[in-house]
Order: sequence, then structure tokens, then C-alpha cells
Amino acid sequence: MLSQIATAQKTAVGLRYLLTYSSFDLKTADGAKLRGQSNEGYGIGILMAHCFSEYISMQDEIIYSSISQTYKDIGLSREINLKNIDIPILMSLNTGISAPVNVNIVAGPQIGINIGSHIFSTGLGNSTLLQPVLNVKSIDISLVYGGGFDYKLSRSGNMRLSVGFRGTYGLTDISNKNKSINDDSYNILGKAHVKTNSLYLGLLFLL
Repeated sequence: MLSQIATAQKTAVGLRYLLTYSSFDLKTADGAKLRGQSNEGYGIGILMAHCFSEYISMQDEIIYSSISQTYKDIGLSREINLKNIDIPILMSLNTGISAPVNVNIVAGPQIGINIGSHIFSTGLGNSTLLQPVLNVKSIDISLVYGGGFDYKLSRSGNMRLSVGFRGTYGLTDISNKNKSINDDSYNILGKAHVKTNSLYLGLLFLL
């Protein structure tokens, strides 16, 4: 009976929430490397997977993500925030898609589309200092990897709880050094390759 169900299930769709911590390189006005502190970010996404068999599937996702870092700058506390639409395309290896517990590992490329980048400052700083500017490329490419578990929630096994880990490693420098800036400002991003680590929780439905 289980094999008959598995044969009929060719597609999976789902919703997912990610708790994300990120890192990317910053620099001071004189070009020295600046160490920021990662803040708690998040992602909200949908996924669709085509299941070639019980053990192999191709998974496409669309994720809205918000990540940030903070740093101190001579009396000021600054927060850098990046918002993206991320589109990972992943190959998934599974121990059994329709089994009561399925263990999976995933890997593949991701396209990131920047939809917002901001610097927020609080505190009393020196107004004569050069002001940081956040110039970000509109597109970046990353490598995605991770793994997790799917737990059967319904008697049929078609509704499942998903938990796991997701990591990304940026392959492209997101700093847009070609964009002009004023004489009283500087690019805050160094050679910035975004790296993230996330824990996710979601629901998966086998169709």
C-alpha cells in the first residue's frame, strides 16, 4: 500500500519560516576591515518539489528574506539591513518521501534579487565624519546546502512537519563599486560575500 501511495505522489508543496543569522564584510572610511555583529533575521517562503522517486526530488523555492548587522562608529550605533527575494533551485536526496520520517539533504544554486538596502543610525556622532553608503548589486549568486527531517502529521502521510538547517555561501561580491558617491561619503561594504545560517520550520503537503 505504501509503495502505491508513493508512486502516486509526484509533487510536494509547502510553506516555510526561517530564523537566520548572517555575515558579510564591512569596512571603515579608511578601508580597514570592520567587524559587525549579526542580528536575528528571518525568511518566509514557499516551495514546490517534483519527486522523481521516493529518494530523489528537485525543489524550487521563493523566499523573502531580511538580514542585518550592527556595528559601532564613534558614538553611533549603525544597523545595516538587506532585503532579498531568494530563488534556490535544489536537488534533494531523501530516505523515503512518503515514509513516516524522511531524512533529506539538499544542495544547489540560488539567485538573490535585492529589493531594499538601508542604514539606520542612533546616537550622537560627529557630523564631520564621512557618511557610510550602502550600494548593493541587484543580483547575487549563492551556493545553498542543508538538511532536515519531515514528520508525518496525517494518517495518510500527505501532511508533514518539516524542520532543518539551511546554509548559503555567496559566490558573488554584492558591493556595487561602480555606483558613484559624494565626496563626504564612502562605501561601507568591503568585498562582501554574504553567508547565512538558518533554522527552518514548515509544513509540507504531498499531492
